Amino acid sequence: MGKIILVDPEKLDWPNISRHPLGATKVGENKAEALAKTLQADYPHLQIDHRDVSLQQVLRNEPLLLDQSDLIVCATADWGAQVALESWVRARDLKKKILHGWTEPHASAGHATYAAVGTFAHGFDSTGRPRFAATDWPDQNLQEPACGANFQPYGAAEMANTVTLVATLALEVLLDNVAVGTHRFWVGPLSLVSESGGQWSEAWRNHPQFRPEGNLVVERSWPTKNAATN
Repeated sequence: MGKIILVDPEKLDWPNISRHPLGATKVGENKAEALAKTLQADYPHLQIDHRDVSLQQVLRNEPLLLDQSDLIVCATADWGAQVALESWVRARDLKKKILHGWTEPHASAGHATYAAVGTFAHGFDSTGRPRFAATDWPDQNLQEPACGANFQPYGAAEMANTVTLVATLALEVLLDNVAVGTHRFWVGPLSLVSESGGQWSEAWRNHPQFRPEGNLVVERSWPTKNAATN
């Protein structure tokens, strides 16, 4: 029987519903718990559990939970959590399979990487900024009315390609059909980038598979060494 454990400490809020599997009826509920219940009802042949705490709390309080997993998919968009996970696995000398997924602003590009433990940070600077990105952006976060929180206006349609990218790579990892050190990224159409106020990055323009109109998936090797020390 397949088993999935969802981990998320946050509650669903109104800005989330445009790009989250859960809808307005779940606003105010913990994301992991609500999604686990929904998926369990839809797929009763699976075993779907949840933890409504942070990844760091799971690592500290339930280490065996991840010890027993076949694959860890980290899509936290939290640099501290990503580094903590990699450090935890490396310190315990575990041979875990970890897949990281993230998006660029406005979901204009998406990334998924299956890298050797201890090498994920090689693709970022010390602050968690990716060394390779397909797009460049001005600081253009918008504010939600009345609460002062920041958000970027994109929805499920823009996220769909990144979700597919991450899910496909996850299946290939589980089936041992992809090499360690694979970095796969999706570049959205030029119209999505330009209409949102962005442009192609210099790194993407110089890439051998660069296509001005965008809208393609590219595979490259994840760096095995830290660029800062090369």
